[in-house]
Amino acid sequence: MLNAILNVTWSALFFGNKLIFPAIYDALLLCLSVIFLVIAAWPISRIASLLLIPYALWVAFASFLTLTIHRPNG
Repeated sequence: MLNAILNVTWSALFFGNKLIFPAIYDALLLCLSVIFLVIAAWPISRIASLLLIPYALWVAFASFLTLTIHRPNG
């Protein structure tokens, strides 16, 4: 649930309100929540955990892009 809230919040901050700096922190928290989700899912379903890895990589890339956009525009 936290992961979904962070995901929606990032979209609202970044695209809706153009608040890039707060979106960086949200993106980093989203990255941590996805990593935690992968680790927490491992004992329950290894397949589900492995299927979450591309999502974790995508969120890490989006976090990097958010930081990259903020640097020249900050």
